Amino acid sequence: MFRRGSCRRTGFSTFDLAEKSSGGSTVMKARQIAAFMLPDEMEDPLRMGVPDRETIVFESGPYLFLYSIYGHLVHRFSHHQNTICSLWVDSLHVLTTSMDNYLHLYMWEEGGRDPGLLSCCHLEQRRADPRPSCYYSRAICDSASIVCVVSKTLEASVLVMYSLDP
Repeated sequence: MFRRGSCRRTGFSTFDLAEKSSGGSTVMKARQIAAFMLPDEMEDPLRMGVPDRETIVFESGPYLFLYSIYGHLVHRFSHHQNTICSLWVDSLHVLTTSMDNYLHLYMWEEGGRDPGLLSCCHLEQRRADPRPSCYYSRAICDSASIVCVVSKTLEASVLVMYSLDP
């Protein structure tokens, strides 16, 4: 991800990396696959992830975007009402938290021509608390659980853990 020019437009460059060994040393070679700019009206993303060789996942305000590595919009999710403040991407899941006090879990669809995400669940992090979360929030996920740190102030944090039922 990069920013270009005086208007600070955001774009992505994607590369194919290859390792070449010769005479006891290893050299990495990069070949650019594509470069593309995001639309002017899109908020600059702060977080991104790459779950596979074909897809880029990033947030922009309350939206989650899937783009191909060639710059084609695959999907835009609008499950959050407020700014996404945490993004976790791996080969199985995408996890987002936002200032609307919700955590959203997605799973990658298997098969099909284009990569896709299935929305699995939306969890309220702090029920009946009118203050937004995400003064500082981070969430991570594996195949069995989700762990999320929710902070309302600099002085206090809550650790929230969820178990994923297979």
